[in-house]
Formats: sequence, C-alpha cells, structure tokens
Amino acid sequence: MKQKITFSCATTLKVRNPIVHIYCRKDEQYVDVRGIVDDKKELLSEFEDFFLGEPDCFPLKSSELEHFLLDCMADNELSSFIRSANELLDKFPYYAM
Repeated sequence: MKQKITFSCATTLKVRNPIVHIYCRKDEQYVDVRGIVDDKKELLSEFEDFFLGEPDCFPLKSSELEHFLLDCMADNELSSFIRSANELLDKFPYYAM
C-alpha cells in the first residue's frame, strides 16, 4: 500500500506507551482515516483530551507499524485490512495522490 500513497507513513501520537492515533504526512498535508487536511492542529484537535500540552509525535517506519499492528490483531486480519485498503486505492486512485 505504501507504494500507492505518496505520503510518508506513518507518524503517530503517543501517550506514554499506547499509540493513540496514526496518520501520514506529505509536506503540509496530513492524512488519516478521516481524510486529508492542511492544518496539523485541526488533525490533532480530535485527540486534545489525551494530552497535557503538545502531543508527542514521532516517525514510525512501515515495518514498525506492521509489527505494532500484528501485536494487535491476527495476521489474517491485518492482511484483510491491507487488501481492503489497496482495493479502495485502486478504485479511487486520487486518494493516493
């Protein structure tokens, strides 16, 4: 899927150890499951109640994201989600930019 999307994935919000939200960024555009916005503050406003002050954002390599997701779900579930995301991008290629 990363080959289809020109956004560098992923950046994540973190509260202590748990990951709160994962999003991708390209220049000054941010994309997550809700869509694409140009304003980082708007993107993160949904999660303000998780943080005191500024959120802790850090880059996450694709392999690290895959490892994290495999800790959360079975391999076949992750494969199904990735397959569905690829089908969505094939059907609506303008989302991949």
